[in-house]
Amino acid sequence: MTTDLSVHDRTWSRLERATGAVGLTSIVLIFVAVIPIGDGEPRNQATVEEAARYYREAGEAWRELAFGLFPVSLMVFLWFAAGLSLVLRRVEPGPPWRSTVALMSGVLLVAFGMVDTSSVAAAHRGDLIDPVLAAYAWDVGIFGFANAWLALGSFALASGLAARAGGFLPRWLAWLGIVSGALLVPARFMWSWEAVWIVPYLAMWVWMIITCVLLMRRRGASAER
Repeated sequence: MTTDLSVHDRTWSRLERATGAVGLTSIVLIFVAVIPIGDGEPRNQATVEEAARYYREAGEAWRELAFGLFPVSLMVFLWFAAGLSLVLRRVEPGPPWRSTVALMSGVLLVAFGMVDTSSVAAAHRGDLIDPVLAAYAWDVGIFGFANAWLALGSFALASGLAARAGGFLPRWLAWLGIVSGALLVPARFMWSWEAVWIVPYLAMWVWMIITCVLLMRRRGASAER
């Protein structure tokens, strides 16, 4: 006869695997949306002419689909953040403040992405928009993107701390989340130097992908704390 404990463990095991699958899905959707949106983008410190030209070209129908897919990908990410925070809450030593910070950081990241619609609006009227207004929309989007690094870094940092405290992930992977997340804070002040901020930014995505893969491959739930 199946015991209540084994059923309970299998439930958590399914949650871990589902969280990993949802996380990978969100990453795929984010990049499927961002790659076409970023096609032809000027540098972060774009001139007025460069911003206007980008938004004129960004009004194509296939790019509008990408702009629509991006908020969908963020909602999927929110489900991933909720699942990961529950898994980490179960294994981290109490009080579970790290997993709580991870969840709130994920919510804040999604809020940033959902509220900042300056680029979508500018692209929608790209053939009519004034160049100065286009430059303003571009700057709003860039600074919003840079501010989102803080929420993203906090999510990786808090998740890494929770995983490290609970021994849930390999130690090196937990530290990858901690370090990449922490480095995204000073990266915010170097938003115009892509060679600097791109390193912790990409490292954070590598951490997230590996974490999702390991969650999907787990055979048993974590030990009760």
